[in-house]
Amino acid sequence: MRRKVQIQLNSPAGPAEPEKAAGSGMLPPEALSVSEFTRQVKQLLEGAFSRVVIYGEVIGLSRPASGHLYFTLKDERDGEKAQIAVVLWRDRATKLRFPLDDGLLVVVEGRMTVYEPRGSYQIIADSVRPAGQGTLLLALERLKERLWKEGLFDPARKRPIPFLPRSIGIITSASGAAVHDVLKSIFRKFPAAVRILPARVQGEGSAEDIVGAFQILARHPDLVEVAILTRGGGSLEDLWTFNEEKVVRAVAAAPVPVISAIGHEVDVTLSDLAADVRAQTPTHAGELVVPDLGQIIEALNDLRRRLETDASRKLEARFKEAAHLGRSISIQRLAEVAAGHFEVIGRLGEALKKTLYNRFREWEDLFLLNTEKLSALNPLNILRRGYSMTLTPDGQVIRSASSMKIGDEIAVVLAEGELGARVSRIRPAHGTGPLSQTGLPPGFPA
Repeated sequence: MRRKVQIQLNSPAGPAEPEKAAGSGMLPPEALSVSEFTRQVKQLLEGAFSRVVIYGEVIGLSRPASGHLYFTLKDERDGEKAQIAVVLWRDRATKLRFPLDDGLLVVVEGRMTVYEPRGSYQIIADSVRPAGQGTLLLALERLKERLWKEGLFDPARKRPIPFLPRSIGIITSASGAAVHDVLKSIFRKFPAAVRILPARVQGEGSAEDIVGAFQILARHPDLVEVAILTRGGGSLEDLWTFNEEKVVRAVAAAPVPVISAIGHEVDVTLSDLAADVRAQTPTHAGELVVPDLGQIIEALNDLRRRLETDASRKLEARFKEAAHLGRSISIQRLAEVAAGHFEVIGRLGEALKKTLYNRFREWEDLFLLNTEKLSALNPLNILRRGYSMTLTPDGQVIRSASSMKIGDEIAVVLAEGELGARVSRIRPAHGTGPLSQTGLPPGFPA
């Protein structure tokens, strides 16, 4: 139903407008300035279209550094073309559930506003969503092609799953059926250590939860050795979280190998393509991540049996070789071989004995020479030649007569024994005689 809108333009109150340029005459009383007219249009349109829902094809999409999105919606019906500008502020743009691009048919919900400086109108969008599943598939294909060119799906970057991971991380809804299927499948095969990283897997905020779980793994690289990203089946819209670009990039940048198990076998998301291994179902993911303990035990038992058999065969062969060798070599030949070895050992022993003897003589001569040098420097030998050494009561050597006072006690050390005495006379050195410089005889240690 078309809406009829009647616009009543009222002249401004107050004094009359100034005259136009000479020759133009006076302004008519009903005339409005451009700004006044635009303001009335703004009030009228924004009041009449406070909420609008429109659809059209996206053209001229702009992504400035501010994070806002600017684009135009165009429409062509019955040969007539129309278009309208749309702006999606950054806080709304970050919540887009699909990759917006030129050529997509979308539904925009928001409000009309008039930009007064240019007299133009535009839509301030609250939400932008695909107009049908065809648009979703087209957006998905475009994003897939772009990420493929970047190398996110390159088989060369896929990492192998550890044979026996010490810890397994599961990123999924803590209350969903998928986590129970994975755990049941794991514990049926092996008693592994498992950590649940809960995340919403559908609806608003689910992409942020999943990215946050991978960020936890990045901050704690030793937390797990392998991660499983999983959820149960659903429609294209239900599984769309796993097609969002930030989720796909988080999977590709994970610090550990990732097994993706999204939906059923026929469901393939971009996260499946970015993961290191794709499992057909959550149960299949549990089977892939751990080996079968029973098979490991059986393989070890089989290996033990083969080792025992091989060792017995080799030991029996060595016994046969030893018996044959004993029969082929006579006792006399063994004695000759042994005698030859003993002769070599004897010669080596004599040479070693001679070398040790010569080295001992060198050490003995060096020891005697050093002993004689130390004996020549021994102060006691000097005392034996008739000299003495004078000490203070506390054992300090007296080197100068001027350091003493009449009546001080002193000790006189002789070659044999010690004398106690007191100073009764002090005569300072006058630079003459053998005692004039140091107070000690030549050769006596200072």
